[in-house]
Amino acid sequence: NLKEIYQSIKDPQIAADFERADKLIIKLAKLRGAIAKLTNLQVLDLIKTWERLAQKFYRLELYSSLLESTNINVAEVTRFVKNIEEKLVQKSQEIIFLEVELAQLSNKRWQGLLKARELKIYHQFLRHLHEQAKHTLTEPEEKILAEKGQTSWQALTHLFSITTNTLQIPWDNKRVTIDEVLVYLRDPDPSLRQQAALALHEGLKINDKTTPAIY
Repeated sequence: NLKEIYQSIKDPQIAADFERADKLIIKLAKLRGAIAKLTNLQVLDLIKTWERLAQKFYRLELYSSLLESTNINVAEVTRFVKNIEEKLVQKSQEIIFLEVELAQLSNKRWQGLLKARELKIYHQFLRHLHEQAKHTLTEPEEKILAEKGQTSWQALTHLFSITTNTLQIPWDNKRVTIDEVLVYLRDPDPSLRQQAALALHEGLKINDKTTPAIY
């Protein structure tokens, strides 16, 4: 039930969540150029703010993704989803400096953060950031990659979703979605799993040129 997230694409809470996200972004933006000077407690506050922002983004992204998966080729929904995607990319770019500045910390400072008692609850998150630091580019370069993602891998992911979510696969004298068939692939009954695999194979033949090209 998507109404547990938002009532509809016109739900005022969607705009309200973007406004809340903007306030969190403004708070984080004040730390630009100062990440290296933050105390452990200030880093803790940074991460908590970042986490709240991520939760707002996730809620918006989850709703648009689930809505699209059940409303393929509905023009109004497609416009809504693309609008959400573009806004999330734009707002994510505003905080890219966080990962860039964290990546520039000295190894000594990183070890201090990883061992800090105040940050213990976020140890795994910090360790992940530390491991990714060597792959982090400059802020302008990271922004380009984030923006390009909309027309590269994200576009392919979108195409894959559309071509698979619209499939109707024959099953017991009726046509069902691919997700309904996939459930049977994990059934304890081996004969049912075999039936599901064969049905899935036949159903995917419709996209035997598009799907391989995506991969």
